[in-house]
Amino acid sequence: MLRKANNLPTASARMSGDAWAIGIAIIVAAAMSAAYLLQIGPDLADVTTLLMTNERILNGETLYVDVRDVNPPFSVWLYFPYVFLQHLTGINAYVWLGMGVIAWLGASMFLLNILMRDGLALPSQSRQMALWAIAILCLTIMPTQFAQREHFCTIAILPFFSLIGARMQTSYRPSLSLALMIGAMASTLVILKPHYATGFGLVLCWLAWQRKDLRVLFVPEAVAIAVLALAYAGIVFVAYPAFLDTMLPIAVDVYLLKRTDLSLLLPLVTMCVLLPLIVSVWIRSTSETPMHTVGVFQLAAIGFLAAYFIMGKGWTYHLFPAAISVYMALALQLTLNRTATRRQLYRLSGGIVFLLSALSASQGFQQQIIPERVASLTRHPSLVLVTPDINTSVPIARRLQADWAERDSCDYIGAIAAANVHLATGQRRLVLEQYVTRELDHKAAHIERVRPDLIVLDSNSRQWHDLVVNDARIAPILLNYEVIATQDHLTYLARKDLLSNTRIVN
Repeated sequence: MLRKANNLPTASARMSGDAWAIGIAIIVAAAMSAAYLLQIGPDLADVTTLLMTNERILNGETLYVDVRDVNPPFSVWLYFPYVFLQHLTGINAYVWLGMGVIAWLGASMFLLNILMRDGLALPSQSRQMALWAIAILCLTIMPTQFAQREHFCTIAILPFFSLIGARMQTSYRPSLSLALMIGAMASTLVILKPHYATGFGLVLCWLAWQRKDLRVLFVPEAVAIAVLALAYAGIVFVAYPAFLDTMLPIAVDVYLLKRTDLSLLLPLVTMCVLLPLIVSVWIRSTSETPMHTVGVFQLAAIGFLAAYFIMGKGWTYHLFPAAISVYMALALQLTLNRTATRRQLYRLSGGIVFLLSALSASQGFQQQIIPERVASLTRHPSLVLVTPDINTSVPIARRLQADWAERDSCDYIGAIAAANVHLATGQRRLVLEQYVTRELDHKAAHIERVRPDLIVLDSNSRQWHDLVVNDARIAPILLNYEVIATQDHLTYLARKDLLSNTRIVN
């Protein structure tokens, strides 16, 4: 009894020290994430678009009417808290967003710790190693896609697949409240992009096959996902008729036409997913006691990879669920393997694969540099961009702190329709021509009404560029503008009277 009593302060002190260490690590990670986003945030085009959309909504504009997005409203909701906190405190939304990533990660790590402790019966040291590896993975993989929607939602699905793995490995039965909480978090990915249900479906089918019981398809966490996804669909149907009437037809008629050639998808897929998956499967095949949880994440990665090809857009962040799932499998294998020689070999192979994947995921990203003459012309310029590329339009608008009131983040609807008109026939061709005419009419009316300080032309999409600059209503207006800078495929035009006033002041 006396020995136990003497050990209590030591254990308590160790727990207190661990809590302090974890707390400090969380604070440092949140600060680094916030600083990182402050630096490159404007160049994360999709993230910044959604922040700007929420800013406009808070200023009284209406989603899908004054500002459009081809995605259902969950994408916008996801970023609302950070813009609202900016509105409330005056602290930049990118700061709150960085801390938000850490908060989501913290919630996921909390649930993973419970599952590893109670469901997988892992000792404390092994749990800590695995959790630190997973946390580092979630914060460092695909650094140029940090805080994307898929980043948040992939962090949120990790407890779900860990729970399925525990059910298979140890016949673990969680409390109903824990299972529902895990399912609610995981539902965010299916709500965000229904295609990702492929990953969940494959894993649940494997569980049913292993148990030889179809009833396991209806475990509480899976039911929670289905119920919340259906509830969300009902909310969209009732509360957002403009999405159904306006944006859904655009998505079906035009947006789905934008697909990347398979030959361009394969190199990124090979480096980010297939290579680490092969290494992970090899490690599992050579393990004396392969973990079912590892197999769950491997199968989820295959399902999410199928979703990536179904979507076919080729954007890196669509690979987040597949990439993090396969790296989750590797993280568990590299940290939990108990054979020293194998552990060193596996860590070496895992490190090489991770490095190659991180490098391939970062390719093509560059910060938008605004020409000095453009940046110094005027504060908060009114701006019109003629480009179908969100990675061009949004960083320019954000870095110039422009008064940018167009409905869309870029001209993707008109440009995609124009690029596919000559490929279509009959009624399909007429539909696309109507979209081109409609988008040109809006562009012309907007330029006529605003007479912006700056117009930026992107010649990368020559067809759309020529349609706009040669439009009978827009061409005469452009005569009142002067080229003040060119940068690769971008041409910056400023209104001549604005330039005259600037010269007089100077």
